[in-house]
Amino acid sequence: MKKQVRTITEGSMMLAIIGLFLFLNLQFAGILQTYFIIIIPLPILIYTIRYGFKNGLIISFAAVFLTIMLGNVITLFYIGGGLLVGLAYGYGVNNGKSNDWLLLFATFINAVSLFIETYVLAAFIGYDLVKDTEALVESLKMIDGLVLPDNFIKQVLILTPIILLLTGFIQALLTHLLSVTLLKRLNITIRKMKPLKQIQLPKWMGIITLIGLFGSTLLYQTGDENLQMISTVILFISMLIIIGDAFVLIAIYGQRTNRKFLPTLAMIALILLPTFLIYGFIGLGLLDCFTDLRKRVEQITK
Repeated sequence: MKKQVRTITEGSMMLAIIGLFLFLNLQFAGILQTYFIIIIPLPILIYTIRYGFKNGLIISFAAVFLTIMLGNVITLFYIGGGLLVGLAYGYGVNNGKSNDWLLLFATFINAVSLFIETYVLAAFIGYDLVKDTEALVESLKMIDGLVLPDNFIKQVLILTPIILLLTGFIQALLTHLLSVTLLKRLNITIRKMKPLKQIQLPKWMGIITLIGLFGSTLLYQTGDENLQMISTVILFISMLIIIGDAFVLIAIYGQRTNRKFLPTLAMIALILLPTFLIYGFIGLGLLDCFTDLRKRVEQITK
């Protein structure tokens, strides 16, 4: 009896938290709903871990009805995505799923939500990605000295799905890190995350990345628009992979020297000075992939 009362009481508390987020979103004209897919999973995953998947599903359905009353269609998709991620996390933790599984599932749900919002819901509310991109190009052309390629619009349209997938991964990673921190504070046992030193690109991935970097440059010089668009996609993905490896190396150095702020500082520096630093990060990532640079860092910082 006491357990049933506690289940109902905590379920009401979780709904109250979600209701508060929805109310605040209304007060701020909907600008908070983009963060729902990161925040909403937290109360649901805690409830699901404590009271099981079935009870978590019931509370999630109640949250959907609450969203219908206090939100709109776009808000519903953000909330729905967050609820699915929370349920999956709760189920995964209770069943001993790996962190890789949790992160992959969250990335998939977030990416699907972003794709639906960008390509499906946008059509219902009159949003046209092509027209908006054309308007952006016209605005950029007014900047003195800025020269855009003739196929810039096509490149943006091709890169958009990749950017959405990357955004989904970043959102999932933030949710994952917040979840791990919160669950540890609540003394809920979870599987340990893989140590940073074990996250390293294999050499074959480095070779593919290197081919992508040089191959995309050669393709771009052909003058063929289709090949140029393919080269842009290859270059974008290759750079993301190798820069990600460089950030892991920086994080390892920061951990071992008690300077945990270094990855954040590196990210800020890359955002502020991308032209100057991007090649340095690419070089650092390639060195880590093809040499024993990581072992040397570990030896120096012992």
